[in-house]
Amino acid sequence: MKIGDRVYGRVDSITSYGAFLKAKGKTGLLHVNDMSWGRISHPSEVVRKGEVVKIVVMHIDEERNKYSFGMKQLQTNPWNYAHKKYRTGRRYRGTVINMTTDGIFVKLDEFITGFLHTSKFKGNPWNKFPVSAKITVNVDFVDTERWRIGLSAPRTIDP
Repeated sequence: MKIGDRVYGRVDSITSYGAFLKAKGKTGLLHVNDMSWGRISHPSEVVRKGEVVKIVVMHIDEERNKYSFGMKQLQTNPWNYAHKKYRTGRRYRGTVINMTTDGIFVKLDEFITGFLHTSKFKGNPWNKFPVSAKITVNVDFVDTERWRIGLSAPRTIDP
């Protein structure tokens, strides 16, 4: 194998940070960050033990017998087109997927998530916009280089 090769690998084990795959007689790590362009909570959302998946060889350290693989690299980066799909000043429907002390993350599609900062709304967002709530948000900015979309607050949860 060499870097850039596209091969098939069988999932040997799954951890919280990725999955170990065997490909062409070599075992390597498919890190959670290289599984999908979208946010995933655990690698088991993407792969299952024993499953055969198409991967690309990302890194080889033959001295230490370490290999790393990627899956998302076989797909087009959705952030390359985010500025065309999500326009500043327009409204979009999304789903609240996570909350932090700074604000809430809103999933706009399978791969793109925007952030609604607490400074962008009045009151306590955790009472108003619970996880899994469908909401309409305004896009304030799209930063394709840093993979960020800034959102403005909706007034209500969508029915």
